Formats: sequence, C-alpha cells, structure tokens
Amino acid sequence: MGRQVFQLRNLLLDIVLVLAVLVIANTSKCCQLLLSFLWKGVLHVLDLSNNMLDGRIPHELGKLQDTVLLLKGNSLTPPAPRVVCTIATVMEDEELCPPEIKILEEFYHTFNGPEWINNEYWLDETETESYCTWHGVICDEYNMSTKKLALGHNGLSTGKLGAKILELLSRMTKLESMDLSGNDIMGTIPPEIAMLSNILVLDLSNQKQGLIGKIPDGIFDLVHLTHLSLAGNKLEQNIPSEFGIFEHMKVLDLSTNGFSFPIPSELGKLKDTLDVLNLSNNKLEGTIPLELVRLKQASKYLSGNEELLDPAPLTLCLMSNFDLIHDTRLCPPERNVLRDIYMSAKGREWTKSSLWLHEYEIHCIWHGVECNEEEHTVKLELYSNGLSGTLHPTVSNLTSLEVLDLSDNEIKVS
Repeated sequence: MGRQVFQLRNLLLDIVLVLAVLVIANTSKCCQLLLSFLWKGVLHVLDLSNNMLDGRIPHELGKLQDTVLLLKGNSLTPPAPRVVCTIATVMEDEELCPPEIKILEEFYHTFNGPEWINNEYWLDETETESYCTWHGVICDEYNMSTKKLALGHNGLSTGKLGAKILELLSRMTKLESMDLSGNDIMGTIPPEIAMLSNILVLDLSNQKQGLIGKIPDGIFDLVHLTHLSLAGNKLEQNIPSEFGIFEHMKVLDLSTNGFSFPIPSELGKLKDTLDVLNLSNNKLEGTIPLELVRLKQASKYLSGNEELLDPAPLTLCLMSNFDLIHDTRLCPPERNVLRDIYMSAKGREWTKSSLWLHEYEIHCIWHGVECNEEEHTVKLELYSNGLSGTLHPTVSNLTSLEVLDLSDNEIKVS
C-alpha cells in the first residue's frame, strides 16, 4: 500500500509539473513559478525547453542536482548561477554556463581569493550577479567574454603563475589585458606565458617577493603586446634582443630588476610605436647603443645603471625625453656646448674637424680642444680653420677655458 501511495504521489507531481510547464510556456518570466518545483530528489525530469522564458535563472534550481534539467530554446539571461551549472544537463550549455566561470573560479582559488583586499561578488553564494560584475573582471559589451582582468594591488598571494593557470587563462580567447601588479605572485614567469596569444597589456610588476629568473622566450610569442611591465621584481640575466620584434609595443617597463649585460641595440627597432622605454635601476653595463636615438618619441629611462660606460651617444644627450641629459658623467655638458659652437660656426665647412660631434669619443680629443685632468675644456684653438657664421653664446659656459683662439676665420661674435 505504501509503495502505491508513493507512486501515486510521483504521478501527481508529474501531472502538476506538466501543467506548470504549460503555464510557463505562456509567460515571459523565469521567476517564482519555477521555485515551487524544488522538491529535491522528487523530480526526475524538468523540461522547460523551447518556451519564451527570459530573465536570470534562480539559483534555487541548483538544488535539482539529480534532476534532468532542460532549459534550451529560451531567452534566459546568461550566465546561469554556478550551482545550476553543476547539473550535468546544464553544464554542457556554454551559453548559459560559459567556461570562463570555471576558469575564474580556479584563478580565485589559486591566488587565495578569500584573502583579497576586494573580492566583491566573486563566487557569491547568492548568485545574483553576473561574473562580469565580479571585482576586476571587465567583459565585452555583450557581457559574455572577459576582456580585462584588473586585479592590481589586490592582495593576490600564495600562488604561482604556473602552466596550469596559464593554460586555463588561454581559453579566455577575448582576454586582452591582465593587470596583476602589486600583489604577491611568486616564482618564475613560465614559458607557457606564450599561451596568452591575444593579450595586449600584461602587467606583472612589483610583486611583493619579486618574480625571479629570466625573461622566458614565450614572451616573444605575444606578438600583439602593446604594454609590458615587469618592473619591480628580481628578474636577472640579459634583456633579450628579441624585444625588437614587437610591432605594436608602446610601453616597455623592465625597471628595478637585476638585469645585466649591455642594452640590446635591437630596441631601436621599436621606433615607430614606442612611447616609454624604462630600463632604470638595473645592473646594465657597456655602451649605450646609438640605436636608442631612433626612439625619438619615446621617453627613455636608464638612470640607476652605474656600470654603463661613458659617454652616452651625443645625440641621445640632446634629447629632452632622455632621463640622463643632466648626468655629467654620461652627458658631459661641455660636449653639448662645443656641439653648439660647431653648429653655429658652420662646422661642416671647417678645414679640420676631426672627431667633432663623434657620438662616443670624448670631446677632449676633438680637433683643437684640450682639457685638464677633470675633462674640462681649457683650450679651444681653431685658428685659420674656415669658421664662419657666429660664435654661439654658450661658449661662456666653458668656465675653465683659458685659451680661445679663433683668429684668421670669418666668424662673428653675436
């Protein structure tokens, strides 16, 4: 008798369910009517497919874990709550259950999400907000795909930017920008960074303990990069010459690391796009490459590299967007004064102008110039040398000058 009552109860429930579906088919809201069927373990099939349902799916439907829940063919607002997406027949629907939700959930756990400074709406149990409203998640205009992760200075910690999480992030095919700066992400930058093939902006700067190791070759597979910042870490070895391949790079910031070896001349190939080149506060050495002069529009920062050989290229020292123009070791001011004299007195027409305006040779060995031990000009003897034009007034800045012989020329004093 008890078994017959149970079967009758199930039959009655099925009849009620059919009637409810008929009612729902003639309404436009997925709302409270659905919630009356949440008898866990009672419903075997809930088929709401091919109706005119719209709005958000209530998270209470997640209680139907053992039910075949069919929702296709409606106009429901994605994404479905995460708990609903654990139902086998729903999780396969990528429109209602975008794979990005799972990816972001894994990201959250990898970097200790519960301890973030701001984790508003992340994995919210009430499921009232789309994942596109989670703090730091910026989606496209359709609220369907993540375009940016803006989680800088947000307390991300304990995790590494390992192969697993990069592989997951690579599935977010619309992801263009990832700012994880100012957190406590540990370890090296793995070669699998190459999997973020659509990324435009990547900021991993200023990790608390500092990323270590070298710049991986995988970085150079990110051919669409426009902004790359690895500043404020503990990266070492050389700055690879492959940086010259980027056709869209606007900002390259590798400052405050432990990079050594000479600056690669290939950086000059970024002349058409680069706005900022920051290599300051490293351990770079050797001659500053003349090719940096080609970066006319870019602000160039090289300060804090004490092993760089002096002088810097003369033309570079004349560029207002070079941070070392007032460094008297790398950009001797008297060299600039002599350059002014050369230009004002039509130096290209001089009889002798050996080494004048040489990019690297110290001014003390230019023809007619003699210096003291401090490399200050004490004599400028250019008599009978075809000078014309005018004597540039900055000659007065040669404060150690003892002899100025410009006789037998056609130069005028302005």
